[in-house]
Amino acid sequence: QIQALHQVSNDVASQHGDLRNLVFWYSFILMLKFFKAFQANPRLDIVIRTLTKSAVEIVHFLIVFCVIFLCFSSAGYIMFGRSIRGFRDQYQAIFYCWRILMGDFDVPAMEIVSPYYTHIWMASFQFMVLLILLNMLLAIIMDTYVAAKQEAGEPDEQLTIWTQVKEAFYTVRETNGHIALYDVLIELQDEDYPAHPNPTVTSKSLRRAFAKMTKHQADYIMRKTVDYLKRKSTSVDLGLSDTVRVLSLLKVNVLRTTSVAQEIWDMLKASSNSEQNTTFASIMSGEEEENDKANHQLALLGRVAVGMPTLPGMVPSNRMLPPVPGIPKGKNMPASGNFGGTVAGTGRMGAGVAVSIPGGGDSAGGGVQLPPGTAEILTMLAEMQQTQHVMQADQQRLMANVETQLAENRQYTEERDSWFEQRMSALDRRCEKLFLVSETTLGCLQGVDF
Repeated sequence: QIQALHQVSNDVASQHGDLRNLVFWYSFILMLKFFKAFQANPRLDIVIRTLTKSAVEIVHFLIVFCVIFLCFSSAGYIMFGRSIRGFRDQYQAIFYCWRILMGDFDVPAMEIVSPYYTHIWMASFQFMVLLILLNMLLAIIMDTYVAAKQEAGEPDEQLTIWTQVKEAFYTVRETNGHIALYDVLIELQDEDYPAHPNPTVTSKSLRRAFAKMTKHQADYIMRKTVDYLKRKSTSVDLGLSDTVRVLSLLKVNVLRTTSVAQEIWDMLKASSNSEQNTTFASIMSGEEEENDKANHQLALLGRVAVGMPTLPGMVPSNRMLPPVPGIPKGKNMPASGNFGGTVAGTGRMGAGVAVSIPGGGDSAGGGVQLPPGTAEILTMLAEMQQTQHVMQADQQRLMANVETQLAENRQYTEERDSWFEQRMSALDRRCEKLFLVSETTLGCLQGVDF
């Protein structure tokens, strides 16, 4: 029985030792859980953010620190290990060097072994480890602390722990009897049957979606949501790299818009000066005289269309030719059109011309013998009529060319105006985009503390 009692006692002692080891390590885990809870307060979160941001720098610093520290502990173990208990082995030497770094050391006991090496080891250890390495560690932590404090904002805007406790007390008292927000969130995020499918949320719609929700809770949720959106709209999560990226995008859009505007301005100037440049080039190349001749011919054709009163021998079409000797009175032929008979002659200067008029005349053959000189007049009239037809054809052809040129010019003008409208619309879109980017950049830069 006594042996069994000892066995049970040993088991209890072993379990108690395991429990103490577990509680020992759980203390560090509890510290980490406190670190997570400290993030709820911005002032307490500064310390956590400082340790988080400086972790990389501290790890690299510890590599250098451990190398130097191990070198000093090894030198102390070799020199003072045979006489001083603190340097009796390597592990004890490391711990004793840490005690010396914290100010717990016995220089007289070390001087008994070797005063010369004691002074060298102590002076170099205090200078290298205490004065340089520890101050470097403090500098790394303090720089990170200052940066974290600047990111947290002004101290007046940060909640103190007692203010947060007071607000938490008021919140608990105000939300007494409310539906758990976790249950509300689960029902709202249900993909198959969401409790509130309408994207617009009001106090009445919340009460219709959740039958057990009171009016006070619906108003409370809406009020807190509005406050959160207001705080979110004033805060800007913009880093230095994001700022540089936005400024680069703004610069590219400004340069592109300026280039397009300059191109359109140059084309407008070229279009307004094209007519003057064409006239000047035609004058320099000698084409102005040909243009004057064409204009003169066009004016002449206009006069022909009216009746050509300036040409010799031409009479209006509604007038009769003057009486011809040898032709009975009333048998005169019109000045233009078909003569209704046959004219035969030997030429412009022939001796005589015979004209046959159906149903008319006094001779038995039904013809009238014209006197000499009448054929020249008739030939001249025929030539003038042919010339008139040729000039009318030239006039029509010239007018057709002019109409074709005008149509081409009109089409070119419409295409140019369409191209200008497209470019101006593209420029307007770029300006609108630039305006939006400028407003976004201005809003972002207002929240950046340079």
